[in-house]
Amino acid sequence: MKTNKLLFVIIGIFFIASAMALEQSLPPQKQYGTVLVWQSCDNSTYSNITSIKNGALTMLASTAMPNIEAGYYSYSFTNTSQLGIYIVNGYCDENGVKKNWAYNFEVTPNGEEMGAGTSTFLIFICLAVVLLLLSFIFKNYIFAFIAGLTFSVTGLYSTIYGFSTYLSVYTQMISVIILGFGLIITVVSAYEFLDEMGGNEFSGGGGYKTEDDED
Repeated sequence: MKTNKLLFVIIGIFFIASAMALEQSLPPQKQYGTVLVWQSCDNSTYSNITSIKNGALTMLASTAMPNIEAGYYSYSFTNTSQLGIYIVNGYCDENGVKKNWAYNFEVTPNGEEMGAGTSTFLIFICLAVVLLLLSFIFKNYIFAFIAGLTFSVTGLYSTIYGFSTYLSVYTQMISVIILGFGLIITVVSAYEFLDEMGGNEFSGGGGYKTEDDED
């Protein structure tokens, strides 16, 4: 009985490994970019793409892949306007026998893995908030200026690339608000800093009069 169970487990592992071997995955790809779909088939005369789908949408129908060199085929896929997981199915005649193959890849706004862009966004936002708090605690315009620049850069970055795989009108609105907030902090802190530096420079040199001078 134990031997039969062990045999079933081994067979199950074998089939799972075989299925995983058939499924190939490409790294994340950038939205609106070109994805190089390629396949190697030994001793073959052709390799065709059956379809490229994103959910229910068929992004590409039956297409022949050019043979770039012996046994290696590639196709430059450019219809990457939709975000999400793309499934590529195809077949070739490896060693004279029809062989099915499959690809999957994810299209994100910036070509990074899901969560990578979000982590970057959160790190910069937290840094900007900490610097802004330090500027209030120490009454230091330098901290505020750097915080404003950090907010501005973060807002600009998320306006272009979104939050990880999320890029929509709403994320862009939030990003524009962050960008505007950062620009306001940057301009105000720079003005106050220069005004303070100017007041310190002229208070003792005769450029501007102070209340003590008038008395």
